[in-house]
Amino acid sequence: MEKWKSRDPSTGLHPFLPPFKLPVWRVLLQGSLLYPLRLPTASLFLFLRAVLLLPILLLRLLRLNFLARPLTRCSDALLRVVLLSLGVLSSSPKGRLHASPSHGDLIFVNHASYLDIPYLTAVFSPACFVVPYNGMFVILSPLAALRWTFTGSSAISRMPTVKSLKEVILHAQARSRGPLVIFAEGVASNGVGVLRFASFVLLERGPVYAVGLCYSRSRIECATVDSMVTHFFGLVANWKSEISARISHVPDCSTADLQREVARLAGVPPLRIGSESRLPFVQHWRSSSGGLSVEQYKQS
Repeated sequence: MEKWKSRDPSTGLHPFLPPFKLPVWRVLLQGSLLYPLRLPTASLFLFLRAVLLLPILLLRLLRLNFLARPLTRCSDALLRVVLLSLGVLSSSPKGRLHASPSHGDLIFVNHASYLDIPYLTAVFSPACFVVPYNGMFVILSPLAALRWTFTGSSAISRMPTVKSLKEVILHAQARSRGPLVIFAEGVASNGVGVLRFASFVLLERGPVYAVGLCYSRSRIECATVDSMVTHFFGLVANWKSEISARISHVPDCSTADLQREVARLAGVPPLRIGSESRLPFVQHWRSSSGGLSVEQYKQS
């Protein structure tokens, strides 16, 4: 695998290179101060959310969805508190909308971090997450989506798949209420651009929204080829991280138009490189980077 193949041909950007990360000494120093406070606090709020899930499951079994939905929104909103307790500041999506995304609507969003999953769950309480994979659509719960961001395709190869967005909508309607969040890039990038969207047909669908997730300038929240556990502890050791979002309603449009709109909202360029380049690059990086820093790799 040649190094240049990891570079986007239209912009020259490297969407899969590891972003900035804290030096080890800063992780150890700041972590010794922040871990004892942040990790127990986040664990407490996660426990409270787990307690709320029990009555939600009971209400769904009794088919009392009109009661389960508002309780689900409260439970999901706790994830914003969990992020805050880990030092991750987040704000609600900004944008002028006639109506907020609701049941059956499609939300197309860029993906650059496992933090996307709790953030989007807290903001939208989606019925499910959707990832294109091998010409199909994989349907993921928030927990399964989080696992996917940690392990990649190995986690989704055994998940339920359907052939069209219409089937995705029908599947979601049979499970719970809420919009569908679609990671149309298929994999995570480092946030410098929006990868080429997987091709699909937008037929027989509900309203479509585009969401652009924005990260702090260092993009320390993003994770590509590094160990997720190592990345997480480095993130928690940072004084402050930020996630923000912008949203817009998108009329009938093509896949390329959707990609450009998500990129515009995220404040980054649309890229021609796609998900098929990630795995070869990760293998190449791990085998031949030779301990080079990211800047040295770009210049070599």
